[in-house]
Amino acid sequence: MSPALKRSLFVALAPFAFGAYYMAAPSTMPLITGDSPGYMHFSTDRPIGYPLFLFVLKHLTGHYSSIPYVQIFVFCLVTFLLGIELHKYGKPLLLAFLVELGVLGHPGPIGFANSIMSDSLSASANVAFIMTLVHFIEKPSQRRFTLVCTIVAVAICLRPINLALLPATGLLALIFRTVSGLKLQRTALLIVAGAALGIGVTPAANMVIHGSFDSSSPTARGLLQKAIFMDVRDSRLESSNPDATLIESAADPVNDYLRTVPRDIRDLMRYSYSQVLRFDIILPGLETLHPRLSASQMDGLIMRYTLRRFAEDPAAVVRQTIREYCNLITNYTYLTSEERSRYLEFVKDHPPVMPTSVEPVHHELERKFAELSKEGITVPESAVVTGSVAEPPKARPYVLVIGLRTAQLCSILISFALVWPLWLRIRGAPVKDTWVLLGLIALTAQLQLLVTSVVEMAQPRYIYPVWPLLWVILILASYEALANWRSEENRLRPASLSGSWKGLRP
Repeated sequence: MSPALKRSLFVALAPFAFGAYYMAAPSTMPLITGDSPGYMHFSTDRPIGYPLFLFVLKHLTGHYSSIPYVQIFVFCLVTFLLGIELHKYGKPLLLAFLVELGVLGHPGPIGFANSIMSDSLSASANVAFIMTLVHFIEKPSQRRFTLVCTIVAVAICLRPINLALLPATGLLALIFRTVSGLKLQRTALLIVAGAALGIGVTPAANMVIHGSFDSSSPTARGLLQKAIFMDVRDSRLESSNPDATLIESAADPVNDYLRTVPRDIRDLMRYSYSQVLRFDIILPGLETLHPRLSASQMDGLIMRYTLRRFAEDPAAVVRQTIREYCNLITNYTYLTSEERSRYLEFVKDHPPVMPTSVEPVHHELERKFAELSKEGITVPESAVVTGSVAEPPKARPYVLVIGLRTAQLCSILISFALVWPLWLRIRGAPVKDTWVLLGLIALTAQLQLLVTSVVEMAQPRYIYPVWPLLWVILILASYEALANWRSEENRLRPASLSGSWKGLRP
């Protein structure tokens, strides 16, 4: 067996082991979740990439049961390719193996591959993006930069938040333009084309599928959940507008209750209440009041209310964004058994209130679930129930909770420090390519976390696609720092005593 083949087999060890386990083991994640029908039926509020992926697989296989296997395979495959590229880039086999082990070892991204959700493929896109960065920096060229832009376009088609990959792509071209032969106009055209393709393909697909370019996004609904709580402050809108009245009458009793909840569990309750209020009461109620509004018009209606609320106290919006960022990087929904017991004890003594001023209405999601049932697809009860305030997330092993929080916090701190070498290289200073690579990855991770914190409440699944970026930062930066320290130590170490005596011999 050749040495190259042995090295490839070693790098393939972790992807093969994790892939085989997750394909064979019973999944704790259901195939169908609350978001699945929107993807399966080409909803206008979803980017086209993932629905198209589902459509192709169903067309080829005739059913959806193969989707988890394909998603697990894709995630493991790109992780294997990343390991191969790191080794080709000159990193030790053990380092490549550790990177793979951490990317695949997180239960979130690969676990979500068992569900019809875009999170796992988005995580795969981030891994592929890192892989193409390494591939380009190893030997910069126009062809390899085109591959980077292609991955960016595919990632944006999957999730709009992957627009956060564009700044790193632009800086990559800027930094390596002299050694790669990249032409300014051609490079700019590639970046713009990748972004335009990623953004524009969804409205074009909606025109083909639905007969209209009209589309919406989760942004308006994400910001709405911040507006209805507004830092749990008593600042109700005085308005005769029926839309505002509907939203306020649903949110007011919840806000009154949340003021009595301890801060350490308040954010968990806010998230659960948000799911119930938005998807069971507010959005169905608005659809009843405005049955003829298109998806984008409904987004505009929601945004008008949201911006009015934000204008009351912009500082509260900033505080909520900072809190969501902290919740994301600490995996606040990953509870230890002690934290979960404390939540249940409070709920037992202080039963959660549910809004009664607005009755839940039959809405589009229930119709889509009914269609799935007719097709013979089992819809679990957990998908139909939007959220449960009285039931906190399940308890996780203490070691897993502390380990993930520690790893993510360390990676975040390192990513802030990586801004400096990236800035120096942009200014023309001689900075090692590996630090440039890490700076670009850190920039991408921070942008994804920041955008998510601005437009959403922190959910565990929002950190899953970012996890590969954070893990690569942690492992590769630690290795480079250790290697630099050893190199400096060897340079400063004085000649050995025996060596000195040898020099004195005639």
